[in-house]
Amino acid sequence: MIINSEIFDFYLENGNIDKYKENWLFKYLEGLSGDMNIFKEPSYSQKDIQTMIRIATEIRKHIDNFEPNNVEIWNLLFPNWGEIISDVVVYFIVGLPQGFDALALQDESENTIAVYDIGNWLAYQNIVVSDVINNLLTHELCHVCINAAFPDLKNTYISGTYVEGLDAIAFNEGFAHLLAFENKNISSVDWKSEKFRKIYTDTVETMKNALLEEDTSKQKQYIQASTMGSYYERFGAMVGMLYLANEWLKNGNLGLKKIFDEGYRKFASKAIKND
Repeated sequence: MIINSEIFDFYLENGNIDKYKENWLFKYLEGLSGDMNIFKEPSYSQKDIQTMIRIATEIRKHIDNFEPNNVEIWNLLFPNWGEIISDVVVYFIVGLPQGFDALALQDESENTIAVYDIGNWLAYQNIVVSDVINNLLTHELCHVCINAAFPDLKNTYISGTYVEGLDAIAFNEGFAHLLAFENKNISSVDWKSEKFRKIYTDTVETMKNALLEEDTSKQKQYIQASTMGSYYERFGAMVGMLYLANEWLKNGNLGLKKIFDEGYRKFASKAIKND
């Protein structure tokens, strides 16, 4: 991975990023956000700045020495993952609204990039930042590797049918959530707990209703809800993650490999048949 910290470094040196208000990155993110005003003038105390420097140093260390959570499964699913992520550019910036801490997307040339607003990472200063970093890197770079394995997947979101979109979301988010989950090894999580059983039951029911929906306005709402909202309410991600977790309990890493190789088409329908 390649780190571009130009905007963050300028803020540290000058206390503002006025010259970057019209930077392509902010304008590009505005376009992706429905043209909402994405730029926010940063203003941090000296104490905050020292914490941001510490956080940025720690993020840089993890990027330079990245090893994904559940690396054994990564090696099985993405045998050339090191090569795939080598050209990913990670931008260290400030100036985004609160809540925009980590973004993974494609730039205007369709190159994969990640954007980390270091100021918004102050929200994590009282927890183990290294766990947050590795969790986010594992999650977002998993998407990168999945997209490399299935180049047509990203087009499915744009030009595929509604049901194909739900398939792609459940598959893509399911694997990313599973492999990154709480930065824990998959074997250390109690996937049979009552908590997960209820989440799976509830989100499967939502997915069943979503797959049957024919009203286009409601379909858009389902697509949005499948990946947004509080963590355990993202029904597309949860159906995918917990279906895969249950399959892993039955068939181990090779079971996940088999499902991965089958691809994302009709994935949502397969997942709800195993509730």
